[in-house]
This record gives sequence, C-alpha cells and structure tokens, in this order.
Amino acid sequence: MTHSPIPSVLVVEDDVDLRQTIGESLEAQGFAAALAVDAADALERLRAFAYDALVVDLNLPDANGMEVLAEAVARYPQIRPVVITGFGGVPDAVAAMKHGAIEFLIKPFQLAQLATILKVAVDQLRLKEENAGLRAQLRERFSFDSIIGRDSTMQHLFSTLELVAPMNSTVLIQG
Repeated sequence: MTHSPIPSVLVVEDDVDLRQTIGESLEAQGFAAALAVDAADALERLRAFAYDALVVDLNLPDANGMEVLAEAVARYPQIRPVVITGFGGVPDAVAAMKHGAIEFLIKPFQLAQLATILKVAVDQLRLKEENAGLRAQLRERFSFDSIIGRDSTMQHLFSTLELVAPMNSTVLIQG
C-alpha cells in the first residue's frame, strides 16, 4: 500500500459518466483516484501499483467485478475494496464480502457515503500498520538483548522471562 498522505483508490466502472463522477468526487475528498474502464484495464493497473482502496462495479463488459475483487485481494491483502452495482441482491453482497469487500453499495448511492466508507477503512488500515510498527519498536527496545549476561544461568533466566512475559500474571523470580 502507499504510505503517502494522500490515499490512492482505483475506480473500476464501465459507465463513463459515473466513473468520472466518482473519481472527481473522491479527489475532492482527498483521494488520488485512478480510473479503469473494464476488468482488463483494472488488472493491468493493479499489477503496476498497490492502491489503498478499490471501487469496483460488479457488472463489467469483459468480466465479473468479483474477478477483479479476488485478484486485488489476493495480490494486496490490505486493500480496502468496495463493490458497487445496479443489479445486486443479498447473494451478491454475501459473495462480495466473502471475497474481501468491506462494503456493498447499490446504485444509485451517495458519493459522500462512499468517500466516508473509504476514509474510515484507510484510516483503520494506517492505524493498524502504525500500531504494528510501534509494537515492533517496543519489542526491539525492551528486548532481553540489552541486558548483559552471558552466563548459562542468566541465559536460562532470559528464556524463562521470554516465556512468562506475554502472560497476564504476576511472577516472582528469585536468585
């Protein structure tokens, strides 16, 4: 995924006017929007760039939007995909969610709603990544490697501490 301050989104929609409208709306909301006309165009763009989010129409002229969704999630598990359609029902929504979609919107939908969904999803993803990075820094900073002790007794103590450290209990070590 991109780590720039501007989240990127790929919009895959065969209707020219709707594709352009969605792209302009998302750009006005602070996204960098790339537009794809069909599944082949979308898959080519996904091979070249890791987008933060994906908006894909379920009915494309050259393929089913589920194929694009599946390929995007397989290639970039952290991508935040939204499926849009004019002809969808509960089975399609369930299938989209099983393939990794975070939302399923029926046309016509509100553009502000789409932008809000994507903003929340991208923010959550970035918070998770930041949290993981901070946890790694803490583990590195407070590891037992910074404690001096090469003696076998100390090494045994460090092994014991590593085992009990993740536990939520009080441990008394005497020596």
